[in-house]
Amino acid sequence: MPTITIAQLNYASLQVNRYLSVALLIFGVIGNLLSCLVFIRRALRSNPCVMYFLIASIANIISLISGIPPRMLSNWNIYPDQTETISALCKSRIFVLLTARNIASWLLVFAAFDRYLVSSRNANIRRMSNTKQGRYWIIAVCIISLSFWAESLYCFDANVIGTPLKCYAKSESCRIYNDLTQSFITTIIPSSIMFILGLFTINNIRQTRQVRPSTIGGTPIRRKSKTYCFDANVIGTPLKCYAKSESCRIYNDLTQSFITTIIPSSIMFILGLFTINNIRQTRQVRPSTIGGTPIRRKSKTDSSLTKMLLLQVILLTVFNLPQAIQKFYLTYTFYHIKPAFQVALENFLFSIVLLLTYIPNCISFYLYILAGDLFRTTLFQIIQTFIRRLKCSLN
Repeated sequence: MPTITIAQLNYASLQVNRYLSVALLIFGVIGNLLSCLVFIRRALRSNPCVMYFLIASIANIISLISGIPPRMLSNWNIYPDQTETISALCKSRIFVLLTARNIASWLLVFAAFDRYLVSSRNANIRRMSNTKQGRYWIIAVCIISLSFWAESLYCFDANVIGTPLKCYAKSESCRIYNDLTQSFITTIIPSSIMFILGLFTINNIRQTRQVRPSTIGGTPIRRKSKTYCFDANVIGTPLKCYAKSESCRIYNDLTQSFITTIIPSSIMFILGLFTINNIRQTRQVRPSTIGGTPIRRKSKTDSSLTKMLLLQVILLTVFNLPQAIQKFYLTYTFYHIKPAFQVALENFLFSIVLLLTYIPNCISFYLYILAGDLFRTTLFQIIQTFIRRLKCSLN
């Protein structure tokens, strides 16, 4: 294969990393900040599902800031990516990034479970949805995610040779483990659970003839991990800051695939189906009030939140599965002798797939605008209030 073709692939990879990363960072951070402004409004923050969305938006901001700027600045030759050469920075960046992503994914799972509870015709089940339980589950998800991804402090290292990034899982075992974990824990299992819960929700809605007032709650998670996988100056990997041993790479590949992608997406997908089922079973909404809040209004709020959630679940699955598949491929072919063109092509595809994983963290705000009437209305109220205050201050 001509050298110019390899050079073109490398150039294309650089341009994709430069421009797409800038767009993702700008639109993602601004969008999530605006989402936070909407979700902290007094009219919404008493809803457990909104609590999950709020913390997930904060986690999205953390994942974007920890994941994109180092490589973006390096690609624009503004500042070298220190995470590729300094082990401590490599490990800490990966730890923060994977933990934040895991929190965002699993909070959507709990939001889906909350939608299922709210759509149930059983008053006792609906009462399980409440802000107190929601706070407990948020704290539990954060603690478990921090503990689970502590293994990245061992498995990842800088200066790893032969991998798409220099900051990467340092061993085959770490790579395999992280591939499987990210695929199942973050994508497949959450999506599956969401799908099942969605079916249950549809069934609930069909059986429900009257919608009674409800509140919300959540479900647990579990798991633990190890300590110390990443390091700087790892040789033979795409990044110098990479998992430093074969076992670390396998472990991290499995963990990232299952914990961050497959399992959360599967659960969210299943929960989404249950929620849809509950909604379809609901045929009548009696105009009454609970604590001064019209039930019809609460039903509209719940319906809006459900649509917002389902769109997020679909996007999380679609944009995270390609990385899970490619990481499995890279781990499987790690010791294969590859021609220069194949290496360049794999690096190009890796750059695209890696950036795709940030899209679910970036566009939730824009999905909320499209699918959530309640979100749109609240956002416009915030904008109008800001404009009025600005005019008053200028006058």
